[in-house]
Amino acid sequence: MILQSRKWRLLIRTSVLVLAGLLMLIFAAPASYALQDDTPKPLRDLTQLHDDTQPIADTYVYTSAVPDVARSTTTKSLVTTYHWIPIPNYGNQLLVRTEGEEYLHAYYRAADLNMDEAPRAANFYGKVTTLKSQADADKVVEDLEAQGVYVDKETAMVIMQGEEPGTYRPMVPVVGVLATSWVVALIGLLRILRGHERRRMRTLR
Repeated sequence: MILQSRKWRLLIRTSVLVLAGLLMLIFAAPASYALQDDTPKPLRDLTQLHDDTQPIADTYVYTSAVPDVARSTTTKSLVTTYHWIPIPNYGNQLLVRTEGEEYLHAYYRAADLNMDEAPRAANFYGKVTTLKSQADADKVVEDLEAQGVYVDKETAMVIMQGEEPGTYRPMVPVVGVLATSWVVALIGLLRILRGHERRRMRTLR
């Protein structure tokens, strides 16, 4: 019975250790973004997207540019529709992902345009990240290519319109709880293993 109890405690602590570790890895990037300054960094030209000395991926940025709304594409998730809009100013190596229909309608109203008129400059702000990290990247590239817009999935970036650091701040305490759970599980696991080793040594004597 004692042996079974030790095995169960070992299994529970190992499971908590693995699960908490995986969840920390998943939440680490959003939590890191959440801790950034609420003032976006200005994005002005293509060279900034691939500057190794000052990487801009996964940071909060702002840019003003003319979107190619006429040649955008859409993807759907369980709860919303995403619009992926290429930005010609950046050689179509920067896309903007907007959620739902509200942003496009607001853009046309702000620009005082009809839906069939030529777009004007718009303000975009949000988290910029790699296109290849997005689940719909292949479909986006394929759909845009069919419209004559060639995007390199490996190097292109995307601004997640409206995703400010504050959006992710509720995740920060969660990461703290997960880290605490991981440490507690690790300490418990080590105690069980050390207790087993001490008992084994006494038996050998």
